[in-house]
Amino acid sequence: MTANVCCDELGAPTFLLSFTVQRYLWTRRRTLGVTKMHLAVAIFASALVLTLALDNGLMRTPPMGWLAWERYRCDIDCERDPKNCISENLFKDMADRLSEDGWRELGYVYVNIDDCWSSMERDKQGRLQADPKR
Repeated sequence: MTANVCCDELGAPTFLLSFTVQRYLWTRRRTLGVTKMHLAVAIFASALVLTLALDNGLMRTPPMGWLAWERYRCDIDCERDPKNCISENLFKDMADRLSEDGWRELGYVYVNIDDCWSSMERDKQGRLQADPKR
């Protein structure tokens, strides 16, 4: 490596690398860039092959269905509010709606049941207990 000493506008010395050093550094950067590009292409190609290899019809979409929790939370007071509480009728009605309204054909095939079965109190050992009314 050779370097030429020169001065900038203020007279301070600066080092200019020779043409061969600059070319070496440019080639090195270019090679690293090409290597990174080849690596990215290889990763993409292997992911594509794995995707095609698993094309067996299973899980083309995530499990889709209806879940009561977002709308009803733990509203279990069916005596005061029978139309908006979590009950057997609610789950049956929603299953019928998925089927009758065409959601089933779109892939919505699950009715996830979370009926707030647990009591708000735990036993002496700290374990969950079933709600005696549920």
